[in-house]
Amino acid sequence: MSSKSRRAIRPKKVIKKGGRAEAFDPRKIFRAVLGAFTDAGVEDESLCERLAKEITTEVCKKYGGKDVDSREIKKVVERVLVKHGYKRAANLYLLHRYM
Repeated sequence: MSSKSRRAIRPKKVIKKGGRAEAFDPRKIFRAVLGAFTDAGVEDESLCERLAKEITTEVCKKYGGKDVDSREIKKVVERVLVKHGYKRAANLYLLHRYM
């Protein structure tokens, strides 16, 4: 199996709240998680990287090859953070919407 066939297919575009479309960028998920954790007083970049990878993987599995509404990504971010016990960071993410 080639590495390309194992790679998750990314969403085509992210549809923002105002209807504008932009390319899906996993780095934005990482920056959003890092910002929420920093505001929560947790400075652990490697943890944020792992969580962002999990979020990106879930988004790719669910929306790969399709357009995705930014609110759907927000739900995945919140769900993953809460699942791992980071409710404060999830709440701060929702308040500030770092994306």
